Amino acid sequence: MIDLNGYWDFQITPIGKFHTKVIGTSWEKILVPASWESQGVDVNIEGVGTYRKIFTLRKEEVEEINSKRAFIRFNGVSAYCKVWLNGIHLKEHIGIWDPFTIEIEKPLKEENELLVKVVKPGKYLPLRESLAGFLPDVYAPFGGIWQPVEFLIKEEVFIEDVVIRTEKGGRLDVLVMVNTNNRHIKADLVLEVIYGEEVVATQECSTNSLARFNLSIKDPKLWSPEEPNLYNIRLRLYRDNILKDEYKTTFGFRDVTYNGYKILLNNFPIYPRGILHWGWYPESISPNPDKETIVKEIRELKSLGFNLIKFCLFVPSKDYFETADREGMLIWQELPMWLPRVNYDFKMSVLRQYKAIARMLHYHPSIVIWTLGCELNREVDEEFIEKLFYTVKDNINGGLIKDNSGSGECYGGLLKEYGDFYDYHFYTDPQFYRDLIDRFGVSWRDKKPWLFGEFCDLDTVRDIAKLREKYGKDPFYLDKPKIGIDWQVDYKNQYEKLKGEGLLDRLNELVESSKEKAFSYRKMVLELVRSYERISGYVITGMRDTPITTSGIFDDFMEKKFSSDDFLKINSDTILSLGWDNKRSWINGGDRLIEWDRFNYLGGSLVRAHLILSHYGNKKIKRPKLRCLVRDRNNTVLYSKEEIIKKTIRPGDASEIGIIEFTAPTVRAPKRLKLEASLEFDGKLIENYWFIWVYPKVNMDKLKIFDPKGIIKFNVEEPKEDVFVSTELNKDILESIYKGAKVLYIQPEEGGLKVNRKPFFRESIQVLSDHPIIQRFCPYGLSIEQWYSLATDSVFPKEVLEEYDAKGIFSRLDTRTYILDYYLIEANLEKGILMATTLRFNGGLGDQAEGIDYSPSGKYLLWIIMRYLSRR
Repeated sequence: MIDLNGYWDFQITPIGKFHTKVIGTSWEKILVPASWESQGVDVNIEGVGTYRKIFTLRKEEVEEINSKRAFIRFNGVSAYCKVWLNGIHLKEHIGIWDPFTIEIEKPLKEENELLVKVVKPGKYLPLRESLAGFLPDVYAPFGGIWQPVEFLIKEEVFIEDVVIRTEKGGRLDVLVMVNTNNRHIKADLVLEVIYGEEVVATQECSTNSLARFNLSIKDPKLWSPEEPNLYNIRLRLYRDNILKDEYKTTFGFRDVTYNGYKILLNNFPIYPRGILHWGWYPESISPNPDKETIVKEIRELKSLGFNLIKFCLFVPSKDYFETADREGMLIWQELPMWLPRVNYDFKMSVLRQYKAIARMLHYHPSIVIWTLGCELNREVDEEFIEKLFYTVKDNINGGLIKDNSGSGECYGGLLKEYGDFYDYHFYTDPQFYRDLIDRFGVSWRDKKPWLFGEFCDLDTVRDIAKLREKYGKDPFYLDKPKIGIDWQVDYKNQYEKLKGEGLLDRLNELVESSKEKAFSYRKMVLELVRSYERISGYVITGMRDTPITTSGIFDDFMEKKFSSDDFLKINSDTILSLGWDNKRSWINGGDRLIEWDRFNYLGGSLVRAHLILSHYGNKKIKRPKLRCLVRDRNNTVLYSKEEIIKKTIRPGDASEIGIIEFTAPTVRAPKRLKLEASLEFDGKLIENYWFIWVYPKVNMDKLKIFDPKGIIKFNVEEPKEDVFVSTELNKDILESIYKGAKVLYIQPEEGGLKVNRKPFFRESIQVLSDHPIIQRFCPYGLSIEQWYSLATDSVFPKEVLEEYDAKGIFSRLDTRTYILDYYLIEANLEKGILMATTLRFNGGLGDQAEGIDYSPSGKYLLWIIMRYLSRR
C-alpha cells in the first residue's frame, strides 16, 4: 500500500543537530536503499544524513490503516539513527547489520512525514564500536539507509517471529511467537511443509503467545551443494476462522558435524574451499549487490571449484543468503568484530546485535560455519566471548562455530578457545608453510577440524591502463580516504611510477606475468595443504581486487584471473599433488634433516615424486587407473607409465597412490620439464601437472662461497685471479675493483650495502631485464620454481643503484606501492665490475635447499654469473 523505497529527500547537516528534529531547508533527492556515498556524497563527509519521505494517503486508506496495527521495518541502516513520524520521535537504533521494526502508535494522516537521521561510523560513532567490520579499512565506512524499508500492516494478532530447527533425519521443530498486543487473544495456527508443489506435512495448534510444532518428514531430501533441496514453510494464523496473518519462508534439512579432523555434511566428509569476501563493491560502496550480480558471483566461483564464501566481518543482504541456498553455495558467516575497544556498553550492544543477526539468518541451510570475530586480541575477555559464543550457538540452526577466526594463539588473544575447529590465518611465502603447519598442527592437540580462515594471497599487477580507459581517469577508489588503517599502498600513483621506471610499455607483460605467478604460488600452497589429512579446508584471500590489495581471484572488472580448467586441478573435491622423499646427513656427531630443492635438478640425477590423492565426496574410489607422463617443451616424452591402483581411497583420505621416478636428461642449457598425472574412476578424470627444471652439470670444485675470509678465487675455464666471489664489500675489495677486478658480492644478512626487507613471492612481481645472465638462466621467462631456493627477503633499494651508478638485472616490483627494488645489480667501477646480489645461493629460508650443494638452480646461476664476469 505504501512504498517506502525509491527517492527520498536528503541533506547533510553538522553532527550537532543529530539529536533534534531541526533540519535545514535545502533538499536533494537520494535513492533508498543505497549508501549515500554511491550517490555523490564525499566519503570524507561525516555529518548527519537526514532522510525525509512525505507520503500521502486517501481518506479510506487512513481509516483502514488506523483500524489495524502499522509498522515500519528498516532492514539496514548504517549505523546510528533516530526516526520521527509526523514530528513524533519513534525510536533510535545502533547497528549496521541487524534490521529493526517500529510500531506506529499514533494515527496516520492523509499527509505524513517520515524523518530519519543517520550517522555513519567515524569520529562521532567510532569505527570499532559500531561493528563496522573491515569495510572501513578496505575503503571507507558507508552511511545511509542501505537496505529496503518496508511498511507493514498487521491485524491485532499476528505472527511476530518464527524459529526453525532441523535435523537431517527429517525432524522439524518450529517455534512460533504470536503477538497479541498483550491481550492474550487465542489464535489458531496451521503449518504446512511443502516440497515442490506437494504438501508433505501439516499440523495445527491454538495459542495465545507461543506455539511449538514438532514434525517428522519421511525420506527428507537433504540440502547439499550438489543437491540444494529446499522446502517451504507456509504458516497461517486464524482467529474465528478468519485468516489474519501468513508467514512463508524456505529451509533445508542438513546436518553439520565433525569427526576428528573431518567436517561432515549429512555424515559425508566435505572439504570447504572458500573465498574471502570483504563486501567490496565499488559500484555501491555498501555490500548490497543486485540479484543478478549475486547469481553471477556464485556461479563464477563454482566454475573455479569454490564451494564456500566467507563473509568477512560483514553481513550481506538477505538476497545473498537466499541465492546461496538455491545455488548450493556454502556460507561462512563471520560476525563483524575486529580490533574492538571493549567496554560495558560495547558488550551489551554486541550481545544484542549478534543475537538479532543469528535469529535473522538461522534458517538458511547454506550457513554452515560461524565465527564471532577476526584476529581478536586481549581486549575481548573470556566472560564476554563465552557469552557471545553461547548466544550465537543457541540462536542458529546447527553448524560449526568458533570464537576467534585466526586464533588468540596467533593474535595475542585468549589461549582458552571456544569452538568446534582450529582457525589460522597464515600469510607467508611458500617456503615457510611446512614449518607453520607442522608446529601448529601437532598431534597432541584435540582432534578437531583445522581451517585456514583466510590465507594464500598474492597481489597481481593492476591493469591501470584498462581502468583509465573505463573511467577516463584513475578510479576514485584508488585514492583511499585516511579512514581506518592507513595501508602501505600507492595505487593512485601506479601509472606515474611505472612510467618513471620505464615499465609502462611493459604493463601488459607484467599483468600477465603476475597472474601466472599468482597461480603458481597458490598451486604450490594449496597442493601442500591438501597433502595434510589433518587440514580440513581453507579460505583464499580474496574475492575481488580492492583499494588495499590486488590479491583477488577476480580483477577490478570481476573478470577471472585464472582459467577454470587450471584452477579446478587444485581446487576441487579430488585433487592430485606431489610429495617428496627426505634427506639426512651426519653432521657434527649426529643425524640432521637436510632440506633440498624439489623443483630443480642436475642432468643425470634421479627425480622421484610421490603422487598424493586428496579425495572428498560421497563415494569411495576403487581401483582407479593412473597415467603418468613426463615431457619437455618440444613434447618429447621422457617417461610414461599406466597402472591400476589396487587400493580403495575413502572420502576424506589424503594418501599416496603412486610414484613418478625417472632420470633427468643431460642438458646443455636449463630445461623445463612437465610432469603430468591423471586418475580415471567412475567415469571421472582427475588431472594435474607440475614443472621442474633440469640444469647442466658445472664444475664448482674451486668455488666455496662461505669462506671465513670472504674472498674466493674463481676458475671458469682457465685461472683468472681478477675474478672472485666475496661475502664482504670493504675498501680493499672496492679498490681492487677500481683497478680491474670483477667481483660478485653476495650480501649476507648484515652486509656492506643497504637492504630493505620484503617478501619474495607475496606483494610483488619479479622483473627480468634483457641481460645475458637472465637470457641464459630464464630461457622461457619468469618461472617461480627456478627461484624457490634462491628466493630472498632482502632487496637493494634504488639508493644503492644511484650510489654505484649500477643497473638492475633482476628486480622486484612491489604490487602495492610500485616501488622498484633489486636482487641482482651490475656496476662498472672504472676498470672493474661489481655485481651484487641478495639472492640466497645457500638457501636456508624455511624449507629451501640447505646449502648450494642441494640447490642446482643456485649452483647453475652462480656459475653463469661468474662465467659472464670472466668473459667481460
